[in-house]
Amino acid sequence: MDYGFPFGNNGFSKFKNKMKYLVLGLGRQGKGIVEFLLENNEIVYGYDKDIEKTKEFVKHKNFYPVVEEEIIKMKNVKNLLVIVSAGISNENPILQPLLNFCEVISDIEFVYHYIKDKTIIAITGTNGKSTTTCLIGEVLLKDKKEVFYGGNLAPGKPAIEAVREKKEFNVLEVSSFQLARIKNFKPHIGVLLNIAYDHLNWHKNFEEYFKAKIRIFENQTEKDYCVINKNLIHHHCFKTPRSIIYTFSTYDKNANAYYEELRKDFYINLSNIAKKILNAKELQLIGKHHQENILATILVSKILEVKEEVLLTVLKNFKNLPHRLELVMEKEGIRYINNSMCTNPTAGIKSLLAFENKVILITGGKEKNLPLEDYVRTISEKAKYVILFGENKEKLKEKLLAIGYKNFSLAESLKEAVMKAKEMSQKGDIILFSPAFASFDYFQDFIERGEKFKQVVYEIEKSKN
Repeated sequence: MDYGFPFGNNGFSKFKNKMKYLVLGLGRQGKGIVEFLLENNEIVYGYDKDIEKTKEFVKHKNFYPVVEEEIIKMKNVKNLLVIVSAGISNENPILQPLLNFCEVISDIEFVYHYIKDKTIIAITGTNGKSTTTCLIGEVLLKDKKEVFYGGNLAPGKPAIEAVREKKEFNVLEVSSFQLARIKNFKPHIGVLLNIAYDHLNWHKNFEEYFKAKIRIFENQTEKDYCVINKNLIHHHCFKTPRSIIYTFSTYDKNANAYYEELRKDFYINLSNIAKKILNAKELQLIGKHHQENILATILVSKILEVKEEVLLTVLKNFKNLPHRLELVMEKEGIRYINNSMCTNPTAGIKSLLAFENKVILITGGKEKNLPLEDYVRTISEKAKYVILFGENKEKLKEKLLAIGYKNFSLAESLKEAVMKAKEMSQKGDIILFSPAFASFDYFQDFIERGEKFKQVVYEIEKSKN
């Protein structure tokens, strides 16, 4: 049975004391929503495959933990709204029976109901979302705006915190998982940085993934803005939105913002008048892949009429976020770089291309069944030595041998991988921890994986002193 989406024109209050909520997945996003609902005296059912996460709420009189075999019984609960965390796909057997008899939305759709009268800037893309979210957030803060920024950004505040903070500007990182389930979600400015092969263990195929990403513009009106990588508008799945389109490009000078490779300059190009904003040498960010993030930030700043001196101050002083080409330590001329956030081969390629010299690479993780040919070829060109670590190390070994690359070894633990990298390094080298795959083979998430890498580096270097 379809109860109809409850957040209509009459608003949430119409259903006060009538609606009941089932939150599937009690990670940082789902947990925050449960806390918010209980604070507002709502009736909440909660499920997570990790039963320990439900125990945190069992003392609350309005919270009811649900185990897997009880999900089917939820069809007897009237006026039930299901809020699904990003990690649970539509193919998940937990979700399947619920789709037939109640409304199912993403956490970002739930949050949108409460902040839809504010200025929402939403950022998505395969790579660069977090950095761009933080860049835009910091620019607006520097411009003395009231700003919340977070969302899918980790580490950072989940989107539900925007409801509590009640800021005028809300800069939100959103994922394809969240966008796949939106109903009314509509950012005033939607930013789409790039789309590459990823998450095909969640989406059925690349086209479905692409279509989920471009839903960020789906509900926009003529008064909203679409900020998009120009090469995406030519894809056959792209549908031209009603909003005002601003494009950016790392190679096309006809875009509204572009990067000029020869001089390494960033330009804004409105009304056919190109104006230089800054040079790449003025940045502290490590990595060529940040060009798209900076161009998108320039356009959003222009739309919101941020003073140029404010924009420049932030761009020139912004450093890499934790777990994103993060400098952990430099010891005896050897630099350790933590890039644990690198969770797909495309990001792995960009990370390798961020450095002029060849690196000693530690890579591998949870297999996503993504194309690997371009990644292993780039490894052969940009890595002087490779340590394969993680669930798919044997598969990567086969791929590297197939192209004749033999400068690698396998490690059974992250500590063993770092020790081998250290053994193979010499003064002037970079040891790059850039997994290029998901972390779920050995770690809870990329944050735990990155922190473990840093811990191991400190332990190894400390033991030498």
